[in-house]
Amino acid sequence: MSKGRKIILTILTAIILIPVTLVILLQLPPVQTLIANTASRIVSEKTDGRLSFGKVYYSMPNRLVIKGICFEQNCCKDTLLQLDKLALNVNVPALLGGRIHIKAVTLEDGQFNIVSVNDSTTNLDLLIDAFSSGEEEESSGESPVVMLDKLSLKNLRFTQLP
Repeated sequence: MSKGRKIILTILTAIILIPVTLVILLQLPPVQTLIANTASRIVSEKTDGRLSFGKVYYSMPNRLVIKGICFEQNCCKDTLLQLDKLALNVNVPALLGGRIHIKAVTLEDGQFNIVSVNDSTTNLDLLIDAFSSGEEEESSGESPVVMLDKLSLKNLRFTQLP
């Protein structure tokens, strides 16, 4: 075999093996836990709160289940969100096309607490502000299309506390 063919064969093998390896790695619970812990750390730092997950399950091609979600905020020493289970079913081909199409979201067994921090601000306002830049940005094009087909709330309590 010529040297050029060996190089082309090596490149094609790498192009095939890298995505396959990533897909296999995403199926492993330790990798899923590592990704969830990294996301938890980033959100916790950005919001001055504490986000924790129990178990994270991702099954190809489109199902994500997170169990034991808890988000506590330091501003009001209370839990904003506690869920036993969050399940997402995402349309992957739409993601590849630049759209966010969530086929189904299920929130099960939990509570959502809105707490007044002062007269005009709630803990939810603080969370939203943590993820906004604070400056109005000029639109650089079209906004992404976000679609949600089905939202299921099962045994969920919503409370507003003073």
